[in-house]
Parts: sequence; structure tokens; C-alpha cells
Amino acid sequence: MKKALWVYQLQAFMCMGIFVSPMTQAQDVCDGDPLVNVPRKTQPFAKGGHTHNVEHVRPPSPTLISQRGGVVLKDAKGNVRPLMDARGQLTNIKDGDTLQTSEDGFASIRSSDGSRLVIPSNSKVYLKHITHMPIQIELKQGRVENYVADSSKSTAKNKTKTSYQIRTPAVTLSVRGTQFRVQYSEGENVARTAISDGLVAAQRPSVCNAATLLERGDGALVSQQGIKKVPMLPAPDLSGLPAVMRGYEMVFKLPAVDKAVQYHVQAANDEQFLSVVKESYSKTPELKLSHLDSGFYFVRFTAIDANGIEGFAGSNYFLYQPDTY
Repeated sequence: MKKALWVYQLQAFMCMGIFVSPMTQAQDVCDGDPLVNVPRKTQPFAKGGHTHNVEHVRPPSPTLISQRGGVVLKDAKGNVRPLMDARGQLTNIKDGDTLQTSEDGFASIRSSDGSRLVIPSNSKVYLKHITHMPIQIELKQGRVENYVADSSKSTAKNKTKTSYQIRTPAVTLSVRGTQFRVQYSEGENVARTAISDGLVAAQRPSVCNAATLLERGDGALVSQQGIKKVPMLPAPDLSGLPAVMRGYEMVFKLPAVDKAVQYHVQAANDEQFLSVVKESYSKTPELKLSHLDSGFYFVRFTAIDANGIEGFAGSNYFLYQPDTY
């Protein structure tokens, strides 16, 4: 019933001209706020199929909160910026910065509103507006994972407006209080997104006056042909995995997920997966993580469907004891 009400309200405000007019070039972006009149709901974050609240911390300035492997940060003029300041602290982030990760690189950023952006390997993002509202981030290539602070907890001035946008040449995603993933392939000019929690409005640049609402459990494939909504795959079953892993690498043998064509595993030092240390993919439900030090790791798993859209994540805590001979 609520979903139908949202769609009705969305269509009504489109007729009143609240949305921006259609763009003529595919590389343009949508600047309207398609969520301005959608009723708000509390948007907890979910991880591993379990819902939990996330504290809303407002740092004094956007900050690089984690980085590992090959990470390059450039300012608006293209000059490389150091990842550490003179005190050895991770550097602050500025509007106009570009951050790029290599094959073994991972980075996480906390924006001015307390939202967090995780940038996995082989990705490039342009941080157009990161110091003030609304946050605007352009994904040039690769993937990002977003943990967006609920703007209803922000100042009264911003309570009714979308506080966070992810843009690609294929789609503009306007969000609030949401956890979601975005992937963009420059060669295909195709974007993929998966909504773990919250509400996202997806707009193609060529038809900015038409928005598709995506809710928890919705995946979407966005191309020149339109926006294709699909249900996200469930999280893999982790109940059969041992708590202690031994050997030259961590090996996870999972039950197959129906309709999955690929699987993804990530290991991190923290439960929120802001500090990812390793990831890998497999076409079978047997996944491996190599070259890890001995210790405890948070590990999460997703199944990927034929559209390339990741499903819900399941996660657990493991002790790894590598062979020493």
C-alpha cells in the first residue's frame, strides 16, 4: 500500500513540473530531487540479513578513514595529494578530489554529513561535492558501496531534501538514509545497483523527468534501453562454515544460491567493512582468500545473478591460522 502511495505521489509531482526537463545529451546528469515528496521512513542499515542501527557522527570535515594497497588521490587540478598529513593521520578530503584504486587497492571516506563511501579495487570516483549538502559523487569506473546517513537527523533546512547523490553517465541515484551498491562499466555504459536498505530514485540522464523508485531488495540494471528492476538474490547460507580456518589460504565452501552465476567474498578488519583487506570472485560457491596474515577477520559473501547484480550479504567472524611450512 505504501509503495503504491509513493508511486502515485511521484507521478503527481511529475505532472506539476517539479522535476527538471529532459536532458538532450546522455552524458548530462539529473539535478532535481525526486524524493522530496516521498514519505520518510526510518532507514536502518542491514548487514548479513540482520538490521542494526548505525550511529550518526558528524565529523568536522570529510576524511579518508581507511586505505590499503594502491590508492591515488588527486586534487581538482590533477595534482597527486598525499594520503597522510604531516602528523601521520589520514588526510582530509576536499571538493573536486578524485580517488582511484588499483587491483589491490581499497579506500573508505566519511563525508561531511557522516555518510560513508567504500571504494573497492579497480574503481575511480570524482568527489564533486563532499564537504556540503547535497553530497554529489560521480562514479567514473568500478564500484562503490554507500552507507548514507538519514538526512532527517540533519538540520531543519535539509530535512525535506535528498542529501546524497551518486552519478554515473548511465544513471543518477538520489538517496537518503540508505545502504546500497553501485557498479558502472565505462565500456558498456551500463550501471548496476542493489538496495540493501532504504529508498533510492533512479533517473536516466536522457529522461530526467521519469524516476524509478527502488526499495530494499530491489536490484536494477540501467542501460540505454531503460531501467530493468530485478529482485536481489538472498544471502548465501553460512551455517556450515567452521569458525577457524587453517591452511595456505582461506577456503569457503557454500551451498549454491539459486540463479547465481558468480560469488563474491570480502575480508575486512572491521564489522562494518570500511577497512577491506582482500576480496575475490568465483563462478562456483567455493571461494578462496589468499595471502592473509594470521588473525581474526570479518568475512562477507554475496551471490551475483545473470544481470551482474549482487544480492544480500551474509557475514561472519573467522579466525585464520595459515600454515607456516
